[in-house]
Amino acid sequence: MKKRLLIVDDDASTLNAIQRLLRHKKNIWELDTAPSVDEALAMFKKNPYDVIISDVKMPKRDGLDLLNEIKINHPATPVILMSAYSSIDIAVSGMQHGADNFIEKPVNRERIVSILEVIFGKQDKYEHSDSQGKIILLDDEELTHVMLRSLLKDEFSIVSLYEGKDLQKTCLEFQPDLLLLDVSLLEQSGIEIAAELHADERFASLPIMMLTADNYIDSMEQAFEAGAVDYLIKPFNYRELKARIRNQINLKKSLDANLAWQQTMARELDLAANLQRGFILDTPFFSCHFDSYVKYMPAMGIGGDIMDVIDLPGHQIVYIADVCGHGIKQALAVSFFKPLMRELIEHNENATLPWYCNHIGSLFRRHIEDPGMYVTMFIAVLIEGQEKMTALSCGHPFPLLLSKDMEILELADRGGMPIGMNIDFGQAYAEADLIYIDLKPGTRMLLYTDGITESLNKKGTGLGLTGLQDLFVEQCQHNDNHLILTSMIDVLHEKDYSMNDDCSLLLLNFHMNEGVNHYSCALDTKEVRNVILQIRDDHKHLAIRNDHLELVLTELLNNSIEHGDGQQAIEIHCSAQKQSLLIVMKDTGRSWDLDEQDASFEDTDLTGRGLFIIQSICEDFIVYRQGNENVCMITLSIAES
Repeated sequence: MKKRLLIVDDDASTLNAIQRLLRHKKNIWELDTAPSVDEALAMFKKNPYDVIISDVKMPKRDGLDLLNEIKINHPATPVILMSAYSSIDIAVSGMQHGADNFIEKPVNRERIVSILEVIFGKQDKYEHSDSQGKIILLDDEELTHVMLRSLLKDEFSIVSLYEGKDLQKTCLEFQPDLLLLDVSLLEQSGIEIAAELHADERFASLPIMMLTADNYIDSMEQAFEAGAVDYLIKPFNYRELKARIRNQINLKKSLDANLAWQQTMARELDLAANLQRGFILDTPFFSCHFDSYVKYMPAMGIGGDIMDVIDLPGHQIVYIADVCGHGIKQALAVSFFKPLMRELIEHNENATLPWYCNHIGSLFRRHIEDPGMYVTMFIAVLIEGQEKMTALSCGHPFPLLLSKDMEILELADRGGMPIGMNIDFGQAYAEADLIYIDLKPGTRMLLYTDGITESLNKKGTGLGLTGLQDLFVEQCQHNDNHLILTSMIDVLHEKDYSMNDDCSLLLLNFHMNEGVNHYSCALDTKEVRNVILQIRDDHKHLAIRNDHLELVLTELLNNSIEHGDGQQAIEIHCSAQKQSLLIVMKDTGRSWDLDEQDASFEDTDLTGRGLFIIQSICEDFIVYRQGNENVCMITLSIAES
């Protein structure tokens, strides 16, 4: 089995250099890298390493912090420190904290290889090439050791201990499959040792077989209560002893293999979830007629819910869809469905909703033959300049429509069957299935998947449609639009609702250009200044500090100028909400380098310039790339009057 190394350094050139130095060992050593202590600890937690090599000097948390955490939780794991500063004090401090060795930068191949070979040699000293398992025998009688070693040595690797003081250290080094433990040790009861060992989570899964000359029921009961899995009485029946040892070791190996499989699957699910989140709509969308906000909560990290807002010339198409069930199969269907849907719409932007749904149904069933897999969807189109939305339900729950006066509005009960069920019905969706929805400024629409209405509290009572309506109205009454969905989920968690299916929420706020001020300016310092003053004057009736408003706008617009090419204009939308002023800025400059900006925050004080100021002043600050635009959303609190 390959030895696993983790190299930790914030300097990418050092990580690359060490990888090159050790590439000739790639067949026997597996090497991973981490740029920070926090990331290294997260990687170690998922899959422990045989050796860690860490730089001492790193921002935020340094190599000594990593060393301390590893030695507290995994004391047998060797940690090698390295530093560009050839200081005796650094080396001594590292050794005092438990470091196994110290390497100076630049790293020398011969030195690092020799150190690792010594460490791996120590780890291998217990290995037995033909061993069917590893056993620690703890007994204070020499005769027991002689007899059992003679009996078991050809089949198992054995380490002999005569007292319990070194047991935990030996367990960490040897990683046994079974502990044979005498009940009646001179210095400490074997039952006490077993209880202490199993109380430590590092050894909780180690099977313990108790050995004793007593045949008392009380002793047996105490041994099992302490965590023993079996109990043998001296003198042993050796055939029985070997059979029981084999059974326990085989069981331990099966459990370890199952745990390793679970850890592998967890890592693969994490990777799949990260990939899926890359194309799931998870950022707000702002247009001149409506805003949208999303909440996506897959049941297994990955899921079968899909949401999208597709911005087309003169109109937008919005949909939410749910692949039946939840899990990996559904996530794969999502990865097929969403890009296909977007391509179909963008290449046929003036087609009707029934046309889209009929075509996506035909393509879905052509590529996904499982008759038990289908998709429910609610899709709508909003044409700019019209106070009407056209929608179609493909077997999906109807959205909640809330008026500005907080009244739930009824929708026409029309629509078709789920996508994928229409293979034998030809053109399953027609104009007669369309729903026409009148929209007034201040109307809100909540699209959702059924995982939210099917959520259960501890009494087993489902939220249901009525509960969702009440929750939606209550949160709309008290929160700004961008906080409504988060507040809804927070309330459900406070009331102990559990969501066992994928849950997705898509909120549409139809302002219809009412209460929204629009601004546009070229990337010119003078024009930018004029726009800032205009925005300040237009919102001076709000209880917002004018100096904060000016400062934030100045920093954001200067950043747009820095990332622009001098040709494009900047669009700015401002709207007053219940508790804050929402400001949205869009530009078509090059993408903001947020990682680089975040790295600079640590070294910027509150009186400095830059995005650190914006984060300090604003309640919310989100920057993301949408299509070919940079979108920045901020909120400034409105003081209570």
